[in-house]
Amino acid sequence: MTASHPELPGADLITAGLADLARGVESGPALLVSIGAPRLEPLGVQVERVLPDAERRLYEQLRRTDPDGAHSRYNALIRRLVSFERALACALADRDRVRRFMEALAAEAHEDARVYFTGGATAVLSGWRSSTIDVDLKLVPEQDVLLRAIPRLKESLQLNVELASPADFIPVPPGWEDRSPFIVRLGRVAFRTLGSRGVPSF
Repeated sequence: MTASHPELPGADLITAGLADLARGVESGPALLVSIGAPRLEPLGVQVERVLPDAERRLYEQLRRTDPDGAHSRYNALIRRLVSFERALACALADRDRVRRFMEALAAEAHEDARVYFTGGATAVLSGWRSSTIDVDLKLVPEQDVLLRAIPRLKESLQLNVELASPADFIPVPPGWEDRSPFIVRLGRVAFRTLGSRGVPSF
């Protein structure tokens, strides 16, 4: 799993730890992966061998090499593990999860709105890749009820949704809205892809 998501924070540590565990090496990364195994395995990371009492053994290993900084280094490693776990939970934004987000967001709308997907979400919807870390979108108009719903849906669907589009960073040609390929209309919300040639029918 980590080889598929090398861009995630802490992926280098997790990859190294899995390799060390497979070789039977008790390294810092191997102990860290052992600590995280109960959370990593449900996320699709197969941990072949878990070292027992990993929390204590990792701290003792750090204390032997740096007695004064062991506590802060231990906490820093745990933070990197947690960051990886959280990012991985959101990384699996496949087409089905994006669709569920679309349906849930549309259910919140009381007025007509348009959602333009960009970046990785466009690639997933177009079938160019199986998943993305971020679901970037532009909401037009920015209705308060939908803006308030997005953080709640992010949490419930474990989806990393960002309000972002190329128009936020660079000039875009007039009429881009009408040239953005249509995906589907769900309730009061029309979904389109920004900068894509179109997506398969839903």
